[in-house]
Amino acid sequence: MQLALNRRAILDAIYSGRGSLENGIFPHGLIGYNADLPEIPYDPVKAKKLLSESGYPDGFDMEVTVRNSSTQLDMARMKLAISMWKEIGINADLKVIDEGEFMDLRKVGKLECYTATWIADYNDPDNFIFTFFGNDANTTNRSLCYSDEAVMERVRKARGIVDETARIKEYQDLEKTIIQDDASWVP
Repeated sequence: MQLALNRRAILDAIYSGRGSLENGIFPHGLIGYNADLPEIPYDPVKAKKLLSESGYPDGFDMEVTVRNSSTQLDMARMKLAISMWKEIGINADLKVIDEGEFMDLRKVGKLECYTATWIADYNDPDNFIFTFFGNDANTTNRSLCYSDEAVMERVRKARGIVDETARIKEYQDLEKTIIQDDASWVP
């Protein structure tokens, strides 16, 4: 799904080209931000191939959920993403629900796909990685449902690394694994 999104086209169409594309979970300005992450490419041919190799040669149907409080920009962004996914065989329906129902579904891991923002509570990569990928409860509570226990164990251990250089390197390695290799989040 990451490869099927032309993120530059989304940025240009929805935000008039203002902003920058992120290739990981840590934004510019956050301690641990990694400017050396490879760009997440737009490659719908490869996306379709991977979809087929994953057992979905004809694509699949899914639901994209947005809150009824979503902005027009949020809605437009998701509609554009849905149109791009359709090109590789992913047929997504946009479902608008109220905030309470959205949060209830998200907390139990029942949102298939949604859009969200996250602002750092404090300037540390742990605020991003552990919050979303630190354990089964965190990843389910955010409806990411990420199941790689070995990675989650590394996330938990990273919190205790006292050597700052080693700690940041581990967080950056985790970011690459979770976002780029496993594509569990689309920046």
